[in-house]
Amino acid sequence: MVGGRASASSRKGCGSYSARPVLRAPVACTATSNFFVTAIESVQMVYLTRTLHARPAQIGLILGFGAVAGIAGGLFAGRLSARVGSARIIWVSLLAPGALYVLLPLAQTGAGLTLYALGWAALSLAAVVYNTAQISYRQAICLPELLGRMIASVRWVVWGTMPLGALFGGALGTWIGLRPCMWLCALGAWAAGLLLLMSPLRRMRDQ
Repeated sequence: MVGGRASASSRKGCGSYSARPVLRAPVACTATSNFFVTAIESVQMVYLTRTLHARPAQIGLILGFGAVAGIAGGLFAGRLSARVGSARIIWVSLLAPGALYVLLPLAQTGAGLTLYALGWAALSLAAVVYNTAQISYRQAICLPELLGRMIASVRWVVWGTMPLGALFGGALGTWIGLRPCMWLCALGAWAAGLLLLMSPLRRMRDQ
């Protein structure tokens, strides 16, 4: 900014054609991930109580462990971004811990509940680190005058898939069973990160 006027280079943002593929990828990824994660959450309590026979205290510990993992993700998101790259961390934060999502359907009764706790913690940590990175990225490349409209539009899309995911999870769990439902949804949540690898973000390290 010189004399209160934006230079041509500073005005390239979410309004420019070149920025749109970079913006579309996190939106598509987040909408897909929200769909499958909400599907998991819609059957989670039934799965824990009926399939894994978890007691209330055990369920509380599992969810609490996931919350602590999310807090840790928030505390270390900045350091991870600096080490891995502020653009690269967007897809790494989903695909790396996403491999642990399969622990959710692999969990068993008793000591096997530890697998579910680890899978849920990985999901919580990934969600916080990913959202910190991708929201910061979207805000950084968007023109200030378009920021409000961009945020509202993105939230309409990525939050709009959540009620559909809840319906999908409940219907699928009823139709094919809770554990197969967990398998499909856990793999779907992880595979959402592949949408970022098919975008220009794959070739970028930093914003």
